[in-house]
Amino acid sequence: MPWESDSTLPVSPSSLPSTPTTSGVPAPLATVASPILPSAAAATVTPSAGIREEVAKLVVEGKKWSKSAVAAEQARRGRKGLPPLTDAEITALLGEPATPEATVPPVPTPATSASVPRPTAAAASVTAPVAREGESTRYVGRPAVGTSKAVASAGVRSVGPKDNEINRQRRRLVWASVAAFLTAWLLAFFRFFLPRALFEPASTFKIGYPEEYGLGVDTKWQQKYRIWVDRTPDRLFVIYARCTHLGCTPDWKPSENKFKCPCHGSGYDSEGVNFEGPAPRPMDRAHVERSADGQILVDVSRLYQWPKGQPSQFNDEGAFLSA
Repeated sequence: MPWESDSTLPVSPSSLPSTPTTSGVPAPLATVASPILPSAAAATVTPSAGIREEVAKLVVEGKKWSKSAVAAEQARRGRKGLPPLTDAEITALLGEPATPEATVPPVPTPATSASVPRPTAAAASVTAPVAREGESTRYVGRPAVGTSKAVASAGVRSVGPKDNEINRQRRRLVWASVAAFLTAWLLAFFRFFLPRALFEPASTFKIGYPEEYGLGVDTKWQQKYRIWVDRTPDRLFVIYARCTHLGCTPDWKPSENKFKCPCHGSGYDSEGVNFEGPAPRPMDRAHVERSADGQILVDVSRLYQWPKGQPSQFNDEGAFLSA
């Protein structure tokens, strides 16, 4: 039988069976091509579409190119001013099979979308009012961190709170607090440059008429002016209530008829002369004189002293008033 013989023998078309057709006329089968050896297939390469002849020769050589070699070839062509390799040529040199481009099926559009005209971006930005609340604005890509677009792209509302009465009251309260703080701070700042003066009682004052005081020590001006009014049978003088040791204010002891310092125990007689304790000298006496209306005018800024071992100033004019 012919099919049992060697497959390499030529087959004549007359010996092949015919295929019936619709018209009843037999049609010959396709001519059976003789088998091709692998070596002949490797040697015979037909350049496909998009591959130049020089690249086809490199493919025929059978050497598989690497990606680094392709990149070097592209750089060489750029330096020589030659046209770069196309994608098809690169695929052929790498020995990768060409993948057909996938066709993207058309997306069906709703029938209603064609009938409704879409406003342009410029028209929408002019006609559409800015809403204070609602969905946040979306942006394509990833904006820079710290910008308002990044906040909106993250899904955070890019507008402020509702403009109602409660929020307005809160804003007024916050601004009032800020203004009060800044005002207090500025006042304290300017107060720093003002002098800090001590407001002490006047050094010159009137204490009444001489007839108002009896013999002995009168202590009614001790708290206000820090003085004692002392009257003897022949004179009236004012003792400044300050211990000559360390400046404490002594106390008048009527039962003992003396002044006693509570700090270190210095003792003075009824005229302010020291006789016990660490006090070095008698207490000072203030300047006294009669004013125009006849009252006693006292000036504690002018004091008369009796230093230890020196003449006394208690008999000077102004140190006392004659009774």
